[in-house]
Amino acid sequence: MELNEVVVGVFDTGLNINHKDFSDDRILEGYNVFEQNTNITDLNGHGTHVTGIIYNNTLSNTKIKAYKLNSAKFQSNTVSSALFATAIISAVENDGVDVLNMSIRLYATSNYIDDAVEYAYNNDVPIVVSAGNDTQGDGKNANDDYLASKETVLAVSAIDADLTPMLKSKNGEISTNYGTCIDIAAPGEKINSTYIVLDYAEDSGTSMAAPFVTAAVATLKSVNPSITCNEVWEMLKASAYVPENWDSTKYGVGIVDFEKMLSHMLTTKPIFKFCENSKVEIIPTSLNSKIYYTTNKTTPVVDSSLLYTSPISINGVSEVRAIAIEDGKMPSAIATLKIKWSEDITVRYKGTVDLPIPNSTEIKSIYSLHEDIAAINKEDRSIYGVSKGETTITANLKTGQKITYNVTVYYENWQLFIIYFLFGFLWYI
Repeated sequence: MELNEVVVGVFDTGLNINHKDFSDDRILEGYNVFEQNTNITDLNGHGTHVTGIIYNNTLSNTKIKAYKLNSAKFQSNTVSSALFATAIISAVENDGVDVLNMSIRLYATSNYIDDAVEYAYNNDVPIVVSAGNDTQGDGKNANDDYLASKETVLAVSAIDADLTPMLKSKNGEISTNYGTCIDIAAPGEKINSTYIVLDYAEDSGTSMAAPFVTAAVATLKSVNPSITCNEVWEMLKASAYVPENWDSTKYGVGIVDFEKMLSHMLTTKPIFKFCENSKVEIIPTSLNSKIYYTTNKTTPVVDSSLLYTSPISINGVSEVRAIAIEDGKMPSAIATLKIKWSEDITVRYKGTVDLPIPNSTEIKSIYSLHEDIAAINKEDRSIYGVSKGETTITANLKTGQKITYNVTVYYENWQLFIIYFLFGFLWYI
């Protein structure tokens, strides 16, 4: 499956475009919102650090466009609300941005920015924002912060290495903010990422947590470019990991969980069903899914392998593999049906074994080639060892499948001992 190209807009302090980690084809030409040119040189490091987290947690189909919001120091000489709002609208309308990361805090509300955020939301471009940090205590209420308090953004709190809220009283550095406005949490303690002076640096805060969620949103968008903001919210929340004693009223529904989120994005595997005339039906789990299959033990490929339209003949086929794909999801895991036309069975003399045919499968007819060696009890579906030797049992199933069992009847050691003892005794007398 080919993933769709996704563009992530990072509103921050700019970007070190010459960093050795960044390849030219994934870093798009950025925009300096403050100077209204393309000089996005990062003199602070914050934007480069945030971008590195997104870059290293997404695939090559994800492109990044940096929007520099200041001239030098972060949150010093910052752009006006009007310019900021215009940049948001332009990112959505003209630059093809699919998701925006804003690891920033604004100190004043703005009608311009409110309208721009609503515009992005209404055009299904999610905006991921950091919940903010507290350097003095164990967090402040983010319900009073802007932009985190807005309902139309995805606000992110930070956790530490123990998967608990990042608190100054515990790690001695910084605390995540909290509040009912927080949607979800992500790692934010001592995150190593790209930087401007050194190649890499550690930093902590909700600024580091937000880009992890942005990377998850970019992944959702790459699979389903038409996914709405509400659907993004629901997918992230439904797949979130919720630790024991987690306070969802303060830190979001849980912690972003990439693996679980990806499993939610998978199309459900198709299932097999035998039908008449030696054919098998491949049943999709959704009316909207397509199924591709192979009968030569090769891996089925979406849009390349045979498209399933009707039951397929399994005469001479030993294995069927199938894969399903549904719009807006990733292909399913491969479903495999092994068709055993011949099987070896051993049974002890005077002993019984069950026929390896499920009780739910109807047997049309069954017979033993040598009933003096192995007999069949049709009522309890078992094979009885009559005498030592080899024979075959043939089963014709109601589904049209014909299976041959190669049966060997053998003596146990204690049975051999009795036979030899009796033979010796009779010979003696």
